[in-house]
Amino acid sequence: MATFLSLPLEDVIFPQILSRLAPLEVWSLRLVSRDFYSLVYEYYATSCHRVDFIKLEELNVHIVCRILTHCQRLKQLRLNGDCLRHHGNSKTKGDHILLSLKRTRPSLSVLHLQSLLLSGTAVDILKDCCKDIKRLSLIDITVEGKPNEMSNIISDDCSSLEEIRIVDSSFSHHRLQTVLPEQKELKILELSGCHHVKLEFIFPSLPFLHTLSFSHLSWISDQILLTAIEYCPLTVLEVSHCPLVTYKGLQMLQEKGVTVWLVEACTCDYKDACFMHSHQTMASYVAGSSNEQQQVTNYRLLIDDIATKLTRKDVNFLTKRHHLELDQSEGLDPEPGYVLQCMEDKRIFSAKNLETLSNSLKKIGRRDLAELIVQFEKGKYVPVLKEPKQVTDKSTTSVHHLIHRTGNSRWSFDTPKSFYRTSSEQMAKDLQDKQMESEIEIAQDTAKNLQKQLDLFLSKYQLVLPKDMKTSFANALTHVREANHLLSSAQNLSQDVASSHFQRNTMSLSLPTVPSYFHPSQSPGTLPDVSNSHNHTQQQEQPPRHENDKPKGFRRH
Repeated sequence: MATFLSLPLEDVIFPQILSRLAPLEVWSLRLVSRDFYSLVYEYYATSCHRVDFIKLEELNVHIVCRILTHCQRLKQLRLNGDCLRHHGNSKTKGDHILLSLKRTRPSLSVLHLQSLLLSGTAVDILKDCCKDIKRLSLIDITVEGKPNEMSNIISDDCSSLEEIRIVDSSFSHHRLQTVLPEQKELKILELSGCHHVKLEFIFPSLPFLHTLSFSHLSWISDQILLTAIEYCPLTVLEVSHCPLVTYKGLQMLQEKGVTVWLVEACTCDYKDACFMHSHQTMASYVAGSSNEQQQVTNYRLLIDDIATKLTRKDVNFLTKRHHLELDQSEGLDPEPGYVLQCMEDKRIFSAKNLETLSNSLKKIGRRDLAELIVQFEKGKYVPVLKEPKQVTDKSTTSVHHLIHRTGNSRWSFDTPKSFYRTSSEQMAKDLQDKQMESEIEIAQDTAKNLQKQLDLFLSKYQLVLPKDMKTSFANALTHVREANHLLSSAQNLSQDVASSHFQRNTMSLSLPTVPSYFHPSQSPGTLPDVSNSHNHTQQQEQPPRHENDKPKGFRRH
């Protein structure tokens, strides 16, 4: 009978089963039987290439030390000091673990250390293990009594590093300036909380660097970033708490194909502002704004966070100069209500900026908001820009008039107490505005149909309107009577041109209805019946007409 231990060790058990288990799960297999006890230690000695102690909630330091003591072929070590439990001095828990590597001295290719306090002896051991290191990540690492001792972890012979992440660690900036130019294969560089490093002299030596991440660096400026794009194939940039980096510099990088990612922005006027103040600069940056006074000063904010905040109708971030209002069209779900920003002295985003914003939303998984942008571009979703001090009668002011307002006047708004109009009177006015807009659309369609029918009639009987009598039927909302009068005159003229043909084929035009408030003297929704008026004119007695008695306003070709 086949058992678990009868499976091939090198082909199945070690690479396909034990390597997929957590370190403590493998360690617990020793308690099953003597055979499993031997199996576990054989796995540690021959096939354990990776040990990850980052995602675990709590670990016993002594168990971790015993595991590392038997891992003779270890290649990847990830250790987070926050999840370690030690019964003695908690400050030395990192030393206990790293000193366990003294016997095996593995040749590590990946090392990730986080939240540890080490001694000089532990650093010397790591230096021997990192001669062929490729990926080095040091986060909040401190060497007791020797602030810059951690810099020696990278030996002078090490030249194969592909990724370096140094975050809030005691790493000498002089050592960085010496080591970085030797790393010809470096692809990812992350620095945070370091002293000034003259990177502009280092970038020419890094031909494969494609990702940069800077945080809490007061000396990083636009010029350094532009130098990086000049010498390196930079594609991704992360910036945080770098006050000398401006939006003009970020925009120049974006124009050269660099993806600026995870940028939380805030204007210098709102340094103490909360989360949502950064929406204004973040949205303007995504839309292509180039305001030189806006600076990148915060961290870790995505457009998705802004959208989620606005979806919950939290609009307390609005300032005195920026006031937006949502106007949901009929049939549009108001839940993903993403507010578009209208900057001062600007009306609406251009089509190119809308497309950029839509693509950014798709990349972060907010396709609902991206679809909303598309609907906005098509005119189905319209944000209304209010001007309370000038607009008094909201019921007679259409949305399109407010949006397409032109001129050099500057918008000035007071801080709104409520974002949505909630009173019953204002809601009734909103409903009246929407009904008026729908009726305007019907009237515009009516005008287009009138124009088409008149053009067909004139072309059929070869008639031409004089220039002084041409009417713009695009504005036929106020000229419906004139249009019907022209049609009646054209019918009378057609009797002289083609009376026989016209009598055999009585023409009837069915015209769409027009809202009643455009025709005060007529009943709602009705227009004069052209066919009835023609029959009536035939029944009336008319005096003989001569050739010169044709109705004015028409002439033959």
